[in-house]
Amino acid sequence: MRIHQDFFTYQRGIYKHSNLDNNYPSGYHSVRILGWGEELVGNYQPTKYWLVANSWGTNWGENGLFRIVKGTNECEIETYVLGIWAKTM
Repeated sequence: MRIHQDFFTYQRGIYKHSNLDNNYPSGYHSVRILGWGEELVGNYQPTKYWLVANSWGTNWGENGLFRIVKGTNECEIETYVLGIWAKTM
């Protein structure tokens, strides 16, 4: 996913990067999508999100995890996806 400056200080909630000045892209970062969900936010409209594991330890974000808007390709998280399926024996 594409990382922006405000991602480094994410603490909680559904992440959507801000378009404020000085919030420019800082490159790309590999993360692991664990699942998805919905949460009522703001005017009680359901917001769909991905539940994602980061590699920066449990002191970052929501115990090492974060939620990011689903279905809009936020930060290009839906652009470069790899999946692995095990062969049953």
